[in-house]
Amino acid sequence: MAENGTEKNDDDRHDGPAPSPPPEAEKDSSTLGEDHEAEKPNPADRPDSAARKDGECIERRMGRSSEVVNNFYGHVHVSDGTIGVAGAGDGDRRRAVTGRLDEDEIRQILRHHIRPAAHERAAEKLAEQRVVVLTGPHGIGKRSGAMALLREAASGKLAVLSPASDLSTLAERPYRTGWGYLITDWFAGDRALRASERDFSWSAVRDQVAEARAYLIVTTLPSAFAIDSHAVAHVAWECPPITELLRRRVAGAVPDGAVERAAALVPEDYAIADAVRIADRLAREEEAERAVAEVLERSGRKEVHQWFETEPTREEIVDVTALALAPGVRERDFETLSGRLAKELATTMPPPAATALDPEQTMVPGKDVLGQRRSLRGSMEGLIRVERRTQEGTGRRYPVFREDGYRSEVLTQLWERFDISFWDGVRAWMTGIMDEGGYAVNVAAGLAALARIDLDEVQEMYLDPWSKDGSAWHAQVAAVYLLWTMCRDDEQAAEALRIAVRWISYGSNAQRELGTLAFTGELGVRYPTEAVRRLWQLASQENALSTDAAIALGGLFGTLAMRGRSAGEVVRQLRVQFSRTRPVGPTRGRRVLILHAVLVLLSGRDPHTGIPAVVIHLDARPGQVQPIVELWAALIRYRPLRHAGLTELWRAVNAFHQVTSEPEPAVRALGEAFARVLPLAEHTGFRASLIRIAEGERPDRAARASAIETLLAALKKAHVRSHGEKE
Repeated sequence: MAENGTEKNDDDRHDGPAPSPPPEAEKDSSTLGEDHEAEKPNPADRPDSAARKDGECIERRMGRSSEVVNNFYGHVHVSDGTIGVAGAGDGDRRRAVTGRLDEDEIRQILRHHIRPAAHERAAEKLAEQRVVVLTGPHGIGKRSGAMALLREAASGKLAVLSPASDLSTLAERPYRTGWGYLITDWFAGDRALRASERDFSWSAVRDQVAEARAYLIVTTLPSAFAIDSHAVAHVAWECPPITELLRRRVAGAVPDGAVERAAALVPEDYAIADAVRIADRLAREEEAERAVAEVLERSGRKEVHQWFETEPTREEIVDVTALALAPGVRERDFETLSGRLAKELATTMPPPAATALDPEQTMVPGKDVLGQRRSLRGSMEGLIRVERRTQEGTGRRYPVFREDGYRSEVLTQLWERFDISFWDGVRAWMTGIMDEGGYAVNVAAGLAALARIDLDEVQEMYLDPWSKDGSAWHAQVAAVYLLWTMCRDDEQAAEALRIAVRWISYGSNAQRELGTLAFTGELGVRYPTEAVRRLWQLASQENALSTDAAIALGGLFGTLAMRGRSAGEVVRQLRVQFSRTRPVGPTRGRRVLILHAVLVLLSGRDPHTGIPAVVIHLDARPGQVQPIVELWAALIRYRPLRHAGLTELWRAVNAFHQVTSEPEPAVRALGEAFARVLPLAEHTGFRASLIRIAEGERPDRAARASAIETLLAALKKAHVRSHGEKE
């Protein structure tokens, strides 16, 4: 058993001790405290009118939040490979950034690790101070280097903390003896601190870590505030020698001299990921020269540059711009978007009078020829081709770039070649799209790719104005989608978190709401511990945003469960916080808010299958049944939400057959857990209420009736056993 009485599940990936419930809560931990509002059997089992009105309001908010989340993941799933970020990996298989690291994961990452020259100095400083900061650009192996250092120094587990952790938080949080802690892409350094203040803060962090006999490594980009100090050493990291890295990776499975020839062609400022891809090609017996060329030119840098050098027409520039910034749309939609962009650019960058798009000027006497734009667009000389896909039995045409890497290079060339007049036209075009609604996921993918080139442009021209009060709802949603798309890219995930934290901490009302919504999607998937912490902070403030934050906390459970991640941290937080409340007194409002969050948690469903998220979670992690049932029972014992809680239980019991061929053990475990949690005096009323709901639903399948009978039989068996009677 883990802290607070919940079963420890390694998938929860806690990074430190969980907070303990107050002493008074421990007296009745099986039911999370005695609820004076537990009701006797009620023939109606319906909430009163005031509670129903509150519930309808929460249901509307929950519906809008679910629609935003489901729309994003639906588009990403359908258009996977077309909508996304250049350089991003598979977001669906990507693990959470924060939490405990599995030993298998560590071994896999360090299997081919090569120590750079900076390793020795960093190891020396880590042993001396127990805290070290590694600085350097993305892609040079800071994370794997930090893991190697910690694995050598620490005798315990390794855990990754949130990059949003500021120095005061790091100086106050608990650390486990012998553990190693890592923060990647840290951005929470206070630029306003003077050098002496910063040094004092680092000293406090160092002392806290040292007192616990733990270790902490922080990786960050080079910046003005990441400077060396007497308190904590800041070590400039670097790539290992390319020859050694390639040789280790291929493990001798290449012809003599191939590694050396490849290494000679790789620039000094190479990225570790590029080196790995080169080594993999060499291991497949690909020629060294070809392997390097294919990897380093995979973005199509040479081809795209040459295309721009041919001085393409205005129409061609418009087409590649529209495709780069709104990828993944059907051909007809693409042509509509391209036409709108052409009109905006005609305003900000008017064409010369002699070539204005005037039919009277461009008509050839005696011959009226219609331009064959589609055939010209897909010509071999261009960057675009048309791909035919079959979706739901229907064939559709989608314009795409000829090579996957063209999009990022097209945006680079556009950014380097065209001035503000061009980009003002692009901004007016995108704003118009958002005002009318639609294409939010597509535009978000395009802007995320542009953010890799110039984040300031994207933040100042799009994210900030679209997220503020008074902007169109579609624009606000696109801003959230942009953060989620950035989260699917390792190099941009921390920046997305930084922006969301800024919104909820210092933003306008709209930005605070959007920041809350952002943590229910991909941002919460990448940073689940941080998401739970931030959402609970907002919910516990008991202000206008509290309800949205509670809904978001319940919604995050569904997102995590349906993305195959552990949602145990959400359950743990709700359970601990509920144990600190009482049905009467100053904590009553917070208690009711938590119960609404629990209802949202239990109401979430997979949009494609309709399977409840809680069923998906329990099927993957059966050890979580007890803490979930404790929250479920608390919901059922609260009169205004009793009927809703029982209805969700009925639906869950009838859904287990959709996730497993043997649902009986899971349903039985659920019934036994309710028997343990509910007071014996309430078993009869619980059974009667659930039977009434089952009869009202009129199940049309024997399996459903059998499922509810299994649950009730488990409850009855536990009840009889508790009374010491013979069965």
